Amino acid sequence: MIAAPHQARGARRRRASWWTAAIVALSLVAACGGERATEADYRLIFHRLTELELAERGFRDRALVAHKERELDALFRQTLAQCVGKRLAPGVRACLAAARSTEAVSHDCL
Repeated sequence: MIAAPHQARGARRRRASWWTAAIVALSLVAACGGERATEADYRLIFHRLTELELAERGFRDRALVAHKERELDALFRQTLAQCVGKRLAPGVRACLAAARSTEAVSHDCL
């Protein structure tokens, strides 16, 4: 069965959205100032972005969040290892906790 064009665009947007969130999170590598990042810091960023992205789509299932986190971890494990020790922007943890959207994370926190 062939997907309708609007369905194909929606699937591409969803994939692009996850990639965008991951790229934004990894942009912390270039951040200056602040403390040195730990692996736990980057996992927190992925967790928060995953949680917000799914909530924006109407999903509130903790099991789905955990599944997506495992998926992202598998995709970006090597990149995360390279990020450890880089500097975090000042106040990033508090900003992540307060963020109500992925857009807020990318514009305000990173």
